[in-house]
Amino acid sequence: MKTLKIAVVALGVAAISLSSCKEKKTETETLIEEAKENGADIKEKNTDDGYKLKVEDANGDETKIKVDENGEVKVKTDD
Repeated sequence: MKTLKIAVVALGVAAISLSSCKEKKTETETLIEEAKENGADIKEKNTDDGYKLKVEDANGDETKIKVDENGEVKVKTDD
């Protein structure tokens, strides 16, 4: 009976640890997906100091995303 309790607890811990590893989308990933759905023009650029992304919608709206080498994300929107 004691081994059954240990097995149940071990399975519970394993289930909780695996379910908490879900990937969460960043703001950048969400913006890219929305832009692709709307048929926007997407330009990506890897630089020495980070990553740049420019999304231009069909209606002329422009969003620029910059991720620097420290992982800081800057989002600039031009309407």
